Amino acid sequence: MTRKGFEMNKAQLQKIADNDYAVPEGRDPEELIPELNEFLGSADPILRERSFEILMSWGTTGLFGDEALRDLGEQMVDGLFFGLGEADGDSAFRRSYSALVLCTPVGADQLFAAGLVEGRAAFLASEQVRTWCARALESVRKENDLRGFVDGKGWAHTVAHKADALCQFARSPHIRDSELRQILDCIADRLTCPADSVFVQDEGGRLMRAAYHVLLRGELSLDTLTTWLEKFTHTLDGKTWGWGGIFELEYCDQKAVHARLNVGEALRSLYFYLKLGLRRWHSEEDAKNAYYAFFDRPLKHRDELLEVVDSVLRQVYSGLYPPK
Repeated sequence: MTRKGFEMNKAQLQKIADNDYAVPEGRDPEELIPELNEFLGSADPILRERSFEILMSWGTTGLFGDEALRDLGEQMVDGLFFGLGEADGDSAFRRSYSALVLCTPVGADQLFAAGLVEGRAAFLASEQVRTWCARALESVRKENDLRGFVDGKGWAHTVAHKADALCQFARSPHIRDSELRQILDCIADRLTCPADSVFVQDEGGRLMRAAYHVLLRGELSLDTLTTWLEKFTHTLDGKTWGWGGIFELEYCDQKAVHARLNVGEALRSLYFYLKLGLRRWHSEEDAKNAYYAFFDRPLKHRDELLEVVDSVLRQVYSGLYPPK
C-alpha cells in the first residue's frame, strides 16, 4: 500500500471521529492504516483512542478489503508482543491497543458472516484464527504490566484489553472446544499467578467476561467447567489461600495475597454474570440477528455453576464467608 505522503495529526483524527468516522475526502481508507497503526503505540491517549476507533469503525463496516483485514490482524498479533515482559514503560500502549484492534478482523469476520454488511462474507480461515488465539493467550500469560490508568498518558490496561480480544475469540465459530478450554485455563492461570500489584480497574471482571463468552458457547461439559473453577482454590504454584498457605504469624507471601484479591474480585464478577447475564445495547431488530443473539443464548449448567462458584469463593475466603 502506498501512503502518498498523507500525514495525519490529532486534529484530523478528531475531525474524522466528529464526522461519524467518515473517510477523509479523496482518501482510500486502506492507505491510512499504516499511520493509524503507528499511533496505537503513542503515549498520547487521544492519538491512541481515536486511531483505534477509526480502525474499528472502518474495519467492521466493510471499508477495508478482506486482505487488508487479514494483514491488520497479523500486525496486531505482532503488536501484542511489543516489549512484552516489561513491567512499565510506554511499550504497554502498543500491546494494549493492538489487542483492541485485533477485535476488529475477528469481529468483522463474524459480522460479515451474519449478513450485517451488504456484499461481505466471512473471510478468515480457521487455522489463522486459531493461530491468532494461541498467540493472544501466550501474550496474556506473559504480560507483566498490570497498570490500569497511567497519569498523563491514559489507559494502559493491557490485561483488560487482551481480555476483550479473548471475548471475540471465544465467540468465533473457528474456535474449537480445545481452544475454549485453553482460554479458560489462561484466565485461571493469569488470576491465580502471584502478582506485584492488585487489579483495581476491573481487569478480573474483564477476564471473566471472556470466560462468560466461553460459557455461552455451551460446548464444554459441567465436569470440565467444574475442574476449571477448582483451579481458583489455590495459587498457580499450588499454595492454599489463607492461614498456613500464603501467610502465617511470621510469614506473608505478598504477591500471593495480591493474587487472592484478584481471584476473589474476579469470581464475584463471574457470579453476577451468571446471575444477571451481560447487558448489551442493541435494538429489537439487532436482537434478531445471529451476531447479537449470541448474548441471548440460554446458559447451560447455570444453576450448577453458581453452586460451584459459591463453593470456591468460600474456600478462597474461608475466614470471611460462613460454611454451608
